[in-house]
Amino acid sequence: MGGFTADTVVCVTGGSGYLGSWLVRKLLGRGCVVHATLRSLADEKKTGLLRALPGAAERLRLFEADMYDADTFEPAIAGCHFVFLVATPLAHDLTSTKYKNTTEAAVDAVRIILRQCERSGTVKRVIQTASVTAASPLKEDGSGYKDFANESNWTPLNLSYEFSNAHLDDYVWSKSLSEKELLSYNDESSKDQARPLEVVTLACALVGGDTIQTYLWSSIPVIVAPLTGQAIYHNALLFLQALLGSVPLAHIEDVCEAHVFCMEQASMAGRFLCAAGHPNMRDIVDHFAAKHPDLKVQLTEVTGEGVRIVPNTSKLEDLGFRFKYGVEETLDCSVEEAFFDYAKHCKILLDTLYRLLSEALGLNPSYLIDIECNRSQMILFHYYPPCLEPEVAIGTTQHSDTGFLTVLLQDEIGGLQVLQDDQWIDVPPTPGAFIVNIGDLMQMMSNDKFRSAEHRVVAKKAGPRVSVACFTSHSDSTRMYGPIKELLYDECPPLYRETLAKDYIAHYYSVGLGRKKAIYDFRL
Repeated sequence: MGGFTADTVVCVTGGSGYLGSWLVRKLLGRGCVVHATLRSLADEKKTGLLRALPGAAERLRLFEADMYDADTFEPAIAGCHFVFLVATPLAHDLTSTKYKNTTEAAVDAVRIILRQCERSGTVKRVIQTASVTAASPLKEDGSGYKDFANESNWTPLNLSYEFSNAHLDDYVWSKSLSEKELLSYNDESSKDQARPLEVVTLACALVGGDTIQTYLWSSIPVIVAPLTGQAIYHNALLFLQALLGSVPLAHIEDVCEAHVFCMEQASMAGRFLCAAGHPNMRDIVDHFAAKHPDLKVQLTEVTGEGVRIVPNTSKLEDLGFRFKYGVEETLDCSVEEAFFDYAKHCKILLDTLYRLLSEALGLNPSYLIDIECNRSQMILFHYYPPCLEPEVAIGTTQHSDTGFLTVLLQDEIGGLQVLQDDQWIDVPPTPGAFIVNIGDLMQMMSNDKFRSAEHRVVAKKAGPRVSVACFTSHSDSTRMYGPIKELLYDECPPLYRETLAKDYIAHYYSVGLGRKKAIYDFRL
């Protein structure tokens, strides 16, 4: 069939998704001309992301196509040598499609796209992003797992899966039957005369690692669910463990390299499992507990305790493919990506808060952002071990925050107190809620219209307590901060002298915690 050459033209369906966008970048880096499909070219966030990739200006073409109307893929496939079927129908609306479910749409799309590839006269190979959820080693009667696990396994579709829901059921059926439909092309080719295409399916593990998108793809929240405590994603982990006897993992870079590897072979066809390792849920929870004690495992529930089915995945590696990332690296990269996504959304939240505070002061909504209040964010993880004698200890002593605003996320343990009228007031945790704290520099700029709150953390026998604080201050700024001039008039003179942020912060730490507020030294 022939493999990759310098003038190779490829089509990537679903080119704006998590895996699709990574694959487009990888193929552009290999020098390919890439035809990428999206459901809507009017979505500038998605098209802009792809057009900004290195090499995109010269070698990327975008096409509008939809799995619910597979005839729309033909222009993108025309002239291509390889077609990557990454897209899969997920959202289903009975009022806008002739298909009764996602499975019917996926299977029909596969048939139509295969015919389009044949008609093109140029396509050599079709490579599908399949899923390990279609390769469960469960026995047909649901009585346990088979004695072997490899590419010959197909998920029994007659069973009710533990921890499943309507969405997961639809996904398993859709991925299973569309993959079978594709592979039947190879079977027909062996029965009759040789057919013009080779078909490869990569049954990919749960994919972790980083992303080039502006949002976090759902597979990463699934991986880090024991840390975040998000029940819907934790349930997906339970589902995978019950369905597969393990939680197969692979890093996004390895998965994309595996796709490219399938393209580069002179001849290749059939089904291949793609997983770097097969930890069980207990392995994942224990790894997070040991590697990230500062983050604290929120959900420790596992299923299949002691069960770890490790399929034989050597078929792909026997051809020469090698995984770069192991299980632990994939887990850690996923935690990092989730953290970066959290930081990004903290900035978005803070931008909104600064606009609201600007309006509350009677200023232009962008005023506080324009003077660089949200120019710099620092995120700190606070870890408070349980204390056997909390009455003789303190978690964090009395203090106010130095900067403009602080956004705090605390766990369920509690311990935060705020000083009000010389009384310490408990701030009980509210699940999913942020605490927003005014800092000293914001008090100074608002001329006491906003006041920084003195607070502390008391020691607790329960625990450990974990909190995540996002501080905003711009210590490198050369801007002088003081009472905002638009807020001043004869009856409201300035209460503070101006200062550089870095000078105020230096003075704050020279005064130390647990004493008078440093801001009082800047009073006029």
